[in-house]
Amino acid sequence: LDVPAAITPDSTGPLTEVDLGVATAIDGKDGNIVPTANNTGPFSPGSTEVIWAATDAAGNTVTDIQKVNVTPLIEFGVDQTVGEGAAVMLSISLNGSAVSYPVSVEYQISGSAQYPDDHSLENGNLIITEGVSATLDFTTVDDGVFEEAETVVASLVSPINAVIGGRSAVTVTLT
Repeated sequence: LDVPAAITPDSTGPLTEVDLGVATAIDGKDGNIVPTANNTGPFSPGSTEVIWAATDAAGNTVTDIQKVNVTPLIEFGVDQTVGEGAAVMLSISLNGSAVSYPVSVEYQISGSAQYPDDHSLENGNLIITEGVSATLDFTTVDDGVFEEAETVVASLVSPINAVIGGRSAVTVTLT
């Protein structure tokens, strides 16, 4: 029995369709045998073992394992509106378990609000050592001056052990 090599596709959502490839099997007496997989997907993020099996005419079975390692998506939660002087908690989540921890992602800060006059959030790196979520915490500054709404925009870049999902940025509006 010859099974395809391990594959590491990027997640496309809660479940990801994957082309496993083709396994082959040859029996000394029966010739070519068609192997079957116990799981053809779709696959959730994380590591899955697909067991391929081939059985000859006499009922002898051979099995082998192919690993499918689906890299999870990482993304922000919803946009927020907060008042000046507020504590802000931005949620960042994976859409499933990571194949390998830690998951690391850089974040870059932009927007019309200024550091450190309006908020305490600087560019940085977030690390998830286990599980599927983390938070990015910062505070806004109440300067006592009436201003128009300002924004803090956090964007995810350069993930390790994850790929960026649909919500790669989040906006916090300061009122």
